[in-house]
Amino acid sequence: MMHRLLCLVLCCAATTSFAGHWQLKADVIEGMETGARRYEETFGDTCISAWGDDEVYLVSDDSRGFGQAKNAERNWMIHRLSGTNPLQLVGTTINTMDEYGLRNQPNGELGCGASAAQDGRAWKANGITCIDGVIYVAISKYDYPWRNKKLIDMRQTAADASIIKTIDHGLH
Repeated sequence: MMHRLLCLVLCCAATTSFAGHWQLKADVIEGMETGARRYEETFGDTCISAWGDDEVYLVSDDSRGFGQAKNAERNWMIHRLSGTNPLQLVGTTINTMDEYGLRNQPNGELGCGASAAQDGRAWKANGITCIDGVIYVAISKYDYPWRNKKLIDMRQTAADASIIKTIDHGLH
């Protein structure tokens, strides 16, 4: 039950902090406290979390990371949230995933760095789960309408969906 409550609070906190007009009423669940925990220093536009066997793990796109990784600005990273109070969780960047490129960094004809996608697309994380201590992350390469004017209706398209796994909680 505590895991579900924490998940609810995390989701509600993210919603509350992202869209200031949303409010969660504390009387919905008796004894529940509400609030928002924002991680202003991390930047990024997508953050997806999953329960691990020991902590909460998350992936973020276009992130600067937590702590020492701050301002690393990578396409996507793996992080850990530690603590028992959902409003006081501490974020730690586990892996900046350097081999997937700098934030919004493509490659190929656009002449950007050699560590990103070879077709002008940028790698992004799409989901994360942890099963029996193994973390699985869904990733794909995105093309952006501001780079590729051939995209129909200015849609952001994805290709080369893949699943990667880590058996050491994201370190490698």
